[in-house]
Amino acid sequence: MGNEILLKAEKVTMRFGGLKAVDQVDMEIKQGEIHALIGPNGAGKTTFFNVISGIYMPTSGQVLFDGEDITKLKPHQVTQRGIARTFQNIQLFESMSALENVMIGHHTRTDSTVLGTMFHTKKMKEAEWKCYHKAEAMLEFVGLGEEKETLASSLPYGKKRILEIARALASEPKIIMLDEPCAGMNASESNELAQTIYKIRDSGITVLLVEHDMKFVMGISDMVTVLDHGGKICEGVPEKVKRDPQVIEAYLGKEEEG
Repeated sequence: MGNEILLKAEKVTMRFGGLKAVDQVDMEIKQGEIHALIGPNGAGKTTFFNVISGIYMPTSGQVLFDGEDITKLKPHQVTQRGIARTFQNIQLFESMSALENVMIGHHTRTDSTVLGTMFHTKKMKEAEWKCYHKAEAMLEFVGLGEEKETLASSLPYGKKRILEIARALASEPKIIMLDEPCAGMNASESNELAQTIYKIRDSGITVLLVEHDMKFVMGISDMVTVLDHGGKICEGVPEKVKRDPQVIEAYLGKEEEG
């Protein structure tokens, strides 16, 4: 795990009318780490994700990525800088094959143009070939090589989740943001996901995840940040976080704290 700060949020606040969904959150994610963002329902985790990925522009505060201010960038510009993400609800093209889904993820890294597509130029053919091989490599990387021609709609739930990750990886990110990747998975699928996340980290890509499965989070993360009612209440290594009184209270309530 490196020491270089890749992603930095400074006093990020997001209001929706009178509701303050994210409140003055500071966060630093180091290159090469698995960093988890946790908290009870309504804590502001997905809103924070949406701010980082450009879906929302924060009411105030700043997001720095690899030294650049990305606070006001659009989602596609954020992706081009090297931030990829998945969503709580699986968003695949169900009528396309696994390979075609991943090729779409790599499209942001091709040099194709409208004219090139229309006239099928040599440059366009080369871009398509590169995209095809990149998608194949990503499917092999996540263990879905044998399913490349399978329609997304025919894949079991756990493999759909993994396919979505492969598609995000095809955009060649420096950091991948996983929004509740364990949701709906059984124990075997969660274990497979953990191995995939380790492989991603070991390949040099930083991982930021939101997850409700505490056993999964505490077992896989290098660092954990905890939000409650939009604010950061704790941050540190898993052993520190799971013993923090504020964290226990946020999840269990005062009466069950003991």
